[in-house]
Amino acid sequence: MSKYSIKHLPKSQIEVKLEIDQSDINSSYQKSLKKFVNRAEVKGFRKGKAPASLVESTVGKDKIYEDAINLAIPEQLEVSLNQEAKLKPDQRFIVLDYPQFNLTQEPKGLEPLIVSAICSLYPNIDLTNLIDKIKVNRQTTSDPTGEEIQSSIDKIFEQYKNIKSQHDREQIVGKEKIIDANGDSVRVNEEVLMDDNFAKAAGSKDLEDLRLLVKEELKYEAQNKVERDFENDLIKKSSELVLVDMPDVLVKEELTRIEQRFKSQLDRLGMTFESYLSNENKTLEQIHLEWTSRAEENTKIALILNEWRIKNNLVITQEEIDRVAPKDKKISQQEYESIVYMLGQSKSLQHLKDHALKS
Repeated sequence: MSKYSIKHLPKSQIEVKLEIDQSDINSSYQKSLKKFVNRAEVKGFRKGKAPASLVESTVGKDKIYEDAINLAIPEQLEVSLNQEAKLKPDQRFIVLDYPQFNLTQEPKGLEPLIVSAICSLYPNIDLTNLIDKIKVNRQTTSDPTGEEIQSSIDKIFEQYKNIKSQHDREQIVGKEKIIDANGDSVRVNEEVLMDDNFAKAAGSKDLEDLRLLVKEELKYEAQNKVERDFENDLIKKSSELVLVDMPDVLVKEELTRIEQRFKSQLDRLGMTFESYLSNENKTLEQIHLEWTSRAEENTKIALILNEWRIKNNLVITQEEIDRVAPKDKKISQQEYESIVYMLGQSKSLQHLKDHALKS
């Protein structure tokens, strides 16, 4: 019977030492031989129907044995991690990357095959501190003052006057010179006033209605700012309370996402990433180094929110998915999973906000 031992390494990595006995290797050998038989095209036999002994002699035992070893090692690693997960149900053993295998002892006679495997695991995250100690206050907002409302209206009025002056008009100290159909300028005594006509041009019924709309907009902006500040404080506090042994593989994935978003921003500005690097006299490695702390923080918060969702059994319904999914096209499995993930993060953050306010 094969044996294993696990050594925990930094950054959520583990080193698994496997001792694979001959019975498991022989079992893998038979699986590999069957695979070669099914693929073999031997003269005088239909594909996959040649005798195993003939295929074995044609392909060569060494080649089949090598394939069997490559099959046995990952299989035994999976068996070992599943066994460890049963022994430690409070921990997850989800492999995030392809393991790095190192053969330390080939079998001789009845001796086992000894191999080590280093792989990154999804980190185990303890939320106890977050549950017990998170407390963040949400600031209150007050109605905007008359001065604030008037200041906003004044800014709208200035924009309105500028637009009028640019529309075939030349501004002349409170009066206007209008260009007629013949291209001649005609001076009229039309003063630009802050009146109901201005309010209608701004999308309101009258000046009083404009004041009400501006008041509501200022209230909305103030509430949004309070909510953003509350979320930022909550995220900062959550990051301080929870320790995460961050896997490099997840940080690298976030770095890739940051780079892709940055490239999209540059593209909208008509600039390539290569020209940006040239202008800044920086290499890609230097830029990644500058982004690493942000990538680590983004990854940490995403992991905390995902763990919070799992611990609190926050389910994403199909109705919620349909509400945000594109209606005009069929989405791929990857797009579907991305939508579920984003909804999960949003729902988890809202649930955490509610918990923080109650604490």
